[in-house]
Amino acid sequence: MPPSAVLQALDLTIQGFWNIDFVLTFVTGYYDGGQLIMTLCDVARHYARTWMIFDLGLISMDWIFFFVDYVIYNDDASATEWSRTLRMLRLMRLVRIGRAIKLRRGFAAVQELLHSQAASLYLSFFVSLGQLLVLNHWMACAWFGVSWLNADGENWVAASGLKHRDVLYQYLSCILWSFAQLGVGEFQLPPTNSIEMLLCAFIAFRSLITAATLISTMGNLIAGLRKIREDETSEFRLLRRFLKHNNIPHEVGHKVTQFLQHQYSEKQQSRSADVRVPLLDLLSPPLFNELCFERYRDSLCKLKLVDDLLEDPDMQTVLALHQLARNSLTQLVAASGDVIFLSGKVASAAYLKVNGSLSYYRDDGVEELDDSRWITEVCLWTPWVYMGDLEANTVSDMLCLDAATFCQMLNQTYATQRAASIYAKRFLEAWPL
Repeated sequence: MPPSAVLQALDLTIQGFWNIDFVLTFVTGYYDGGQLIMTLCDVARHYARTWMIFDLGLISMDWIFFFVDYVIYNDDASATEWSRTLRMLRLMRLVRIGRAIKLRRGFAAVQELLHSQAASLYLSFFVSLGQLLVLNHWMACAWFGVSWLNADGENWVAASGLKHRDVLYQYLSCILWSFAQLGVGEFQLPPTNSIEMLLCAFIAFRSLITAATLISTMGNLIAGLRKIREDETSEFRLLRRFLKHNNIPHEVGHKVTQFLQHQYSEKQQSRSADVRVPLLDLLSPPLFNELCFERYRDSLCKLKLVDDLLEDPDMQTVLALHQLARNSLTQLVAASGDVIFLSGKVASAAYLKVNGSLSYYRDDGVEELDDSRWITEVCLWTPWVYMGDLEANTVSDMLCLDAATFCQMLNQTYATQRAASIYAKRFLEAWPL
C-alpha cells in the first residue's frame, strides 16, 4: 500500500503506544508467589528475564521500518535500489504478531471488571470472533506478501490477474481466500511456486486447528449463554408450581416472585453480598479476616470508635478489628414492607443501610434513614430497647452488627477494651435521654 499521511499518523500512534508501554513496564509491579513485588530493581530484573528483549527488538524494528518506509522509500532513486530489500523487510513485520500475547493481560484486566457471568460470556464470544477476524486478516496479508518474494517472476498475484487491480480489490480477494480456507466457501487463488505452496500448506493446517478450537470455543460460549436463560426460566417455573400447589394468595405470591426476581438478577450480576465464592475457602484465616475487614471498612468507620482506633493502630488492634469484621457483621436483605424490628424489643444489634429505603417510626413522627450513621448504635455501649419501628420501603440491603459479638471482639486486647470503655462513657454522657 502506498505511503500516506493517514498511515504515517497511525504508524506513529502505534509506535508511541508501545514505546510508552516499554517505559511503564519498568515501574509496573508483578506478582510472585501471590506477593506483589514493587521494588524497581526487582521489577526491572523480572522484565529483563521475560519480555524486555522481545519488546526492545520490536521497537527497534518498528523505527527502522518507519525510516525505510517514509524516508528512503520516498526517494525514487533509492526506492529502485532498495525495491527487493524492502519487500523482504516488510515480511519481517509479521513478527509483531507476537505482541498479541501481551494483549491477553489487557483482556484479563477487562474480565476482572465484569461481575456478570452473562457479560463475561458475551465478552469472550466477541473476543473469539475478533480473534478469528484478526487471524484471517494476518493470513490474507501473509498470502499477499509472499508474492513479493518473487515479484519479478512467477507468483500467484500475477497469475490471477490481481497485479494491476486497486488495493481494496486485492485485499478483499485475499481476505475472502483466507475465509475460504476454513471450509466456508470456495475461492481459488492457487500457488504458483514452492514458497507459495509451503505457505498455503501452513495456512491450511492453521485453518484445521482454528476450526477445531476457536470455532468450537465460540459454540461453547453460545451454549453457555443459552443455559443461563434456560436456568432462569426453569427456576421460576418451579417457583410458580410451588406457589400454585400450596394455594398461596396471589398478592403474597406476586410479592415473593418480584423479590426473588430482584435477588436472582443481583446474583447473576454477582453484586449480591451473600454470593459464596468457594475459592475463598483456600485463604488462611488471618487473610480471610483482613479481607472481611476491607470489605466492610467504610461501614465500620462510620462508628467513631473504629475510626479513632485506625488512626494509629498497633498489630493487636488491627487483628482485633479484622476478627470483629468477620464475626460480628451480617448482611441482610429486606423486601418491601418487611419490619426489621419493633418498638419495645430488646436491642441486640445495630443496623446500617447499604442501599434501598428505610423508615424509622417513632411516637413523634417518621424519619427516612440514610447511610451516614448506624441505627441504634447505643445498644453497642449499654443495654437498650428499640424506641421505634424500622421498616423497609423498598428492597433494601443492610448490615447488621451484633452487639454481644462486637463487645466480645473488642475485649480481646487491652488497647481496644480500654478505648471502647472510654468511648462508651463519653457516648452515654452525650446521649439525649
